[in-house]
Parts: sequence; structure tokens; C-alpha cells
Amino acid sequence: MTRRISYERLGHLATELTPRDREIVAMLARLHLASGLQVRRALCPEPGEAGDRAARRAVDRLVRWRVLARLERRVGGVGRGSASWTLALDTAGQRLVAGGSYPNARRPRLPRPAMWSHALGVSESYVRLVEALRATGGFMDWQGEPECWRRTTGPHGEATTLKPDGFVAVHGPDYDDLWFVEVDGGT
Repeated sequence: MTRRISYERLGHLATELTPRDREIVAMLARLHLASGLQVRRALCPEPGEAGDRAARRAVDRLVRWRVLARLERRVGGVGRGSASWTLALDTAGQRLVAGGSYPNARRPRLPRPAMWSHALGVSESYVRLVEALRATGGFMDWQGEPECWRRTTGPHGEATTLKPDGFVAVHGPDYDDLWFVEVDGGT
């Protein structure tokens, strides 16, 4: 049985989060789902075993604090440890992102296989952009669903909503690129 997280405990958690913990929470708030390996690649650029251990410790600590949840299905089948789990924001994480009040915070559940695969594909797009920008010194602003949805006018003047998987603004030393992201799973 899981216990409810009080406002006092939530406030204590907010003060205990490291900058890397905050980055992990922000990443999962934008993406909704990511694998442990994707979290490690996006936020722990240290190569080798030291980076892997640091990422595992951070994820394990956030799972213990109910900021993150490990969902049932593992990514792949060969992987071991926290890298092969699918992660999402748990109730404390949802409440931290919402500034303490989130009356409908619920334990996350794994979506159906097609949606799960699609969500991890969107997360992979995000991680690859982070890795590419790390090498060039650029940075990006990412909006996930439903924040990235835009009201627009259709071909016959009717109001419609464009629903991409994400919106990204990539900023470099002498450019700004704006893109809608759509991950096509071949369905």
C-alpha cells in the first residue's frame, strides 16, 4: 500500500532535489515517458561507467521518493537495470511540476503497446536533438503534447487544430529554427 505524500513532505522533496534531478523531472514533464537509457543520454553526458552510475543513483532516488515511477514493461529485453525501464512522473513528480497542487495526480500506467512505442519514439527524437545540440553549443525549447497543439485555419477557412507530437525551437549562435515534430510509427 502506498501512502499519500503530504504538502510538508512535498516541500521537503522540493528542497532535496539536485539540479540534475530537476532536469530529469522537467524532461519527463515535457515527454511523459522515457526509457532510463534516454534519461541517461539526455542528462548525464559523462561517458562510461561513471555517468551510468550517476544516472542510476538519480533515478533510483527519485523512484524511492515517488517523484518518478518505473512502469511495468521493460524496453527491449536484453537490457538490465534502470536503463531498460520505462519511466514517468509519479504523483509527487506531477505535484512538483504543478507547484504543489495537483488534485488529480494519479499513479502513471503504461499505455498500450502502440502508444508506448510512439511515446518512446518521440522521446528518442528529443534525446537526439539534445545530443546534437550538446556537440554544437546550441540549445532548444521543447513543447510536448498537448502544449504544442496550435489552433489554425483549415483549407476552407474552418477552424481546426494542428496536433503534432512536439514543437521545438532550436537556437544556435547565428540561427533560430522552429519545427513541428511528428513521429510516424508506420501505422
